[in-house]
Amino acid sequence: MGAMQTFCIVALPLVAGLLGASFLISRAMACRAVLIAGYGQILGLLVATLALRIPDALGLGLTPGPFIAVAAITALLAALLQRFYAGNRPEHVAIAPSAVSVPLTTPQIAVLALIGALVATRMFLLGYEMVHRPMFAWDATMHWATKAKVWFAHSELIPFLDNGQWLQQESPLAYTDHHPDYPITLPLLQVWAALAIDRWSESLVNLPALLLPVSLAAILYGAGRCCHVPVFTAAVFSYLALSLPLLNIHLALAGTADLLLGVCYAGALVSLHLWNRERRSGMLLLTLVLGLLCTGIKNEGLFWALTLVPGFIVALAPPRIATALLLTGFLAGLAVLFVLPQDWAVAGHTLGELALGYRPGALPRLLEHLAATESWHLLVFIAACLPFGLVAACRHQSALAVPAVAMATAVGLYLALFLFTRHSYGAIHFSSSGRIALHLVPASLFLAMLSWDVLVSRSRTRSA
Repeated sequence: MGAMQTFCIVALPLVAGLLGASFLISRAMACRAVLIAGYGQILGLLVATLALRIPDALGLGLTPGPFIAVAAITALLAALLQRFYAGNRPEHVAIAPSAVSVPLTTPQIAVLALIGALVATRMFLLGYEMVHRPMFAWDATMHWATKAKVWFAHSELIPFLDNGQWLQQESPLAYTDHHPDYPITLPLLQVWAALAIDRWSESLVNLPALLLPVSLAAILYGAGRCCHVPVFTAAVFSYLALSLPLLNIHLALAGTADLLLGVCYAGALVSLHLWNRERRSGMLLLTLVLGLLCTGIKNEGLFWALTLVPGFIVALAPPRIATALLLTGFLAGLAVLFVLPQDWAVAGHTLGELALGYRPGALPRLLEHLAATESWHLLVFIAACLPFGLVAACRHQSALAVPAVAMATAVGLYLALFLFTRHSYGAIHFSSSGRIALHLVPASLFLAMLSWDVLVSRSRTRSA
């Protein structure tokens, strides 16, 4: 494969994503370039998967030519939208005085320089480890890369069957793994990497994972600055996100979907908050796209996407109506559990399989896992900021209400999963409760950053 073809396979989806983000993110938003860099990479990953899905649906297979054609067309359409529509939209550029950068002190500059050096060194070492270590994580080898390797070898999306169907098949092209019904976004990203290097590599197919920490840091920092958070605070919270040990582990041992889902959900929550602040249609569309993408990454992504709905309710309805709707929705959700058939599957699980009921031994182990193990280190201190966000949510005039209500809903579902279902095993034995928490932790850091900024601003106001 020529260098130009490799470059096109890698670059065209990312260019399309950056152009799409540039179209959706208003020119009036502060720190727009950083937001485009963050969101553009996520959209670029989405474009890469579409550039594989569309040719396969048309019978053209998973080959470089059709992939490049679809990616190029997508980039061209995004460029045309940016040129002929975004350029003609009326933009009201009005940046509040609080958004003006306050000069950094010498100690702050030194700390930021140290943070930058630490992050750059850490990301380099993690990337080096990732591209030199064969695929290692259990989930990666059992039900993600299995599909990618088969699809790349046969240049088509061959269906994976459950064990019973596989045993009855006589075709040599019948495949199965531990979870044949899992969403296929992550395997498609691995196929994209394999197409770029023109071979299957147990380590290099995970190269797209290197975009995730960069994207997350850009989104957190850019959104913080857009919300008038000081430069130093926004940079520190972005560093805290990238320094989380379990996040680093999922990058070094790439090949699982948890980090991808966590970055995507954080992006959706952030764009929801930014839309609520300024009501720009581009941010609304970005929220809907990322929420939909969550459902295509893991089965749990459906529930995390649904947690954005309470945020929309708080944003759109008056306080009393919003409270009534949220309470009604909660009660209706509980009632549904007693009405639905036990064998009715939702997001890959049935009520019968969940075995609903409180597990008293799960809570202390869950708290120990989140607060006392090395997986999260500073998370327990960061989480101390979140109740202030929830208090602010009770004051419906607060801008924190929307992300706080959405985040509280997500945390409630997380606790329900590990305290009231058979998945409590994952909390008791320190296994899945950690990696499922990774879906929510990046988004919680955004809310913690906003809550911290509110606390600092109020303390300064009282002392003035």
